[in-house]
Amino acid sequence: MYEFIEFTDKDTINFFNNLDHIADYYQLKDLNEEELINYAQSIVEETKKLIKKYNFMSNKEKSKKYCRIKKQCDKMIIKLILLEMFYGLNKGI
Repeated sequence: MYEFIEFTDKDTINFFNNLDHIADYYQLKDLNEEELINYAQSIVEETKKLIKKYNFMSNKEKSKKYCRIKKQCDKMIIKLILLEMFYGLNKGI
């Protein structure tokens, strides 16, 4: 089972709110199953677009932008993992 921590310190809350790869519980809590699936699919599509863009770059451009694009893809993977966990919690899995 998961253990949750509630943050009350304003600076800590602002820190987590500014992380774009952390799903906002209050944004997700009222979504139904179809909406959660659509949200996950939108993240997958965004990732595909980013990878496609990377694949069309020249080798020189790829070497310059690799770290930034890898970081963006990693953030999207984290979003999907967190969304999967959230979905499982809502389903009691």
